[in-house]
Parts: sequence; C-alpha cells; structure tokens
Amino acid sequence: MSTDGLAPPGSSQYSSGTMYVGDGTWDSERNTFLLPNLMGLNFDTMRYNGMGNRFKELAGYKTLIIGHGVVAAITFLAIVPAAIFMARFYHRNPRLALRMHIWLQILTVLLTTVVFILGWFAVGPERSLTNPHHGIGLAVYVLILVQAIGGGLIHHREKGRERFKIPLKLMMHQWLGRAVAILGFVQIPLGLTLWGSPKVLFVLYAIWGFGLLICYFYLSWKNLPVGAFDETGTGRTGRDAQEIAEQKTL
Repeated sequence: MSTDGLAPPGSSQYSSGTMYVGDGTWDSERNTFLLPNLMGLNFDTMRYNGMGNRFKELAGYKTLIIGHGVVAAITFLAIVPAAIFMARFYHRNPRLALRMHIWLQILTVLLTTVVFILGWFAVGPERSLTNPHHGIGLAVYVLILVQAIGGGLIHHREKGRERFKIPLKLMMHQWLGRAVAILGFVQIPLGLTLWGSPKVLFVLYAIWGFGLLICYFYLSWKNLPVGAFDETGTGRTGRDAQEIAEQKTL
C-alpha cells in the first residue's frame, strides 16, 4: 500500500462541530483524515454519523428500524434470559419449567424472524452484510433455528429416559444456547451505535444487563448442591461428607 500521500504521523489536526483530534494523519490521495489507532469517535460524532441521521429523509426507514430494535430488545433482553432461567433454575416443577422453556423458545423463533425481516427491508439487499451488526445478526438467527430444531430432536429422543449424567448432545445444546444469548445481548449496543441512539438507551441497557448478571449470580449460588465443601471449594458428598461432619463433632 502506497504511503506517498500521507502527512507525517501526528502532524495533522481535525476539527468538526462534534469532534477535535490533535494527533492524526492526513491522506491527501484519498482526501481523508486518519485517526490514531485505538481512538474511536466520541459520542456526539457517533450520533451524527448514525444511520438515523444519514437516512432521516428516507420514507419508512425510521419506522422499520424502531420496530426492528424494539422487538429485538424484548427478545434478547427478556424472553431469551427468561427461557434460560426457567430451564436452569426452576426446579420446583421441572415439567412446567421444560414446557415454559420450549414455549419461550418458540416465541423467540417467531420474534427473531420478525426482527430479521424488518432489518432486511430497512437495509435492503444492496447494503446487507456491510457491517458487523448485519453479519452477527444473520449468524444469531441461523443459530436460533439450529437450537430450536436440535432442542426438539433432543427432547423427542430423551423423553422418558433416566440418565445419571448429562448426555453430550444436551450439553452442546446448553452451551450453544449460552453463546446465542451472549451474541444476541451484544447485538443490542451494536445496533444502538449503528443507529446513533441517545445516551439514555445505553444507560438503560447497562442497568438491565447488570440486573440480569446479578440475578444469574444469585440464582447460581442459590442452586448450589447441598453438601460439605473443603477449603478449595470442591464439593464432597456421601461418605466423605459424613466423615467430615463426624470429625467436626469430635
């Protein structure tokens, strides 16, 4: 790559109505300003460059994107976490927990289909897959379909069986579900940034995400197996636990 048109590093300055950079490089061949590595746009410039500002005159675009974002937020910030929490932590009625998990995941498939269609019509085929948000969104949608089909097959094959160890296919289903949940959760701020959303939406997203993390941590602790633990945190059950209890009474 030719660097003939580049000014000396750090010799150029950039200033606009939303951003000032005092340490950059000017590319005269491309008539553009190069930001220093690891230096992103500030918040005001991010909003100014957002799709909401760039396509504000395009009829119907804002309505499609708002619908896309609202349904996606409901799906990945509420329904998907609820499905995971029901399957993992609701042990009072395992049959009901499984049914709720299945119905919530069916709802997830339907809603993500709506999200995908709205996003497709808003972006159009010419601009599709032009940024990470599009690529991750397509991957998430495909993985959700794989999860739904795989989960149905696993439920059909394992129904009524008594096992003393989680089968590999069920463990893969669980871990793939966690990966989908994380990718879907990460998609939300990417979409907010791509649109150029106000700061309040990022704050609400952070608060909600922190709340989900606290809930997951608390429920994980609450559902730890009951038994004796040594100083390394390794659980002991059966005869080992009984021996430890007897030693403490001596």
